[in-house]
Amino acid sequence: MKIGIDWDGTVSAAPEVFKKIIEAFRSAGHECVIVTWRPPLTNMEGPCELWPDMEKQFKVWGFQLEVICTSGGAKRDYFDADIWIEDNPAAVLFNLMSEPRFVEDVTEYDNDDLELQSPGFPSVPVKWAQLKPTGHLLDSPVNFKEVSNA
Repeated sequence: MKIGIDWDGTVSAAPEVFKKIIEAFRSAGHECVIVTWRPPLTNMEGPCELWPDMEKQFKVWGFQLEVICTSGGAKRDYFDADIWIEDNPAAVLFNLMSEPRFVEDVTEYDNDDLELQSPGFPSVPVKWAQLKPTGHLLDSPVNFKEVSNA
């Protein structure tokens, strides 16, 4: 099976638990790939360059996974998973038409206006907080402002 695993709010919420889950899937012969709404750090084709928080976690785990950055695109359009492990199911099905901002004040971030779009359906205007009712994208310790200025 092909397993698509979200990073922010999923792996980042319980990295040691996900290490065990991923090891179990891989030892049974399944393919595990990180698929994130994050943008790539550089303009490149193929798998994403690792974000610093991902690189650090992979070093702790002692193994690395392929990372696919969709820049807010529907994850199903980037990876043909048999199983999705995702804290925000809308990310699998919908494209974000307005790129979310990465800001230091997560309460401000939650008020961003976004537009979800899926082929054959009208666009749906939403606030980020509506997509993430249990938390914030910035649940992980990464400082996106520092990364984007690097």
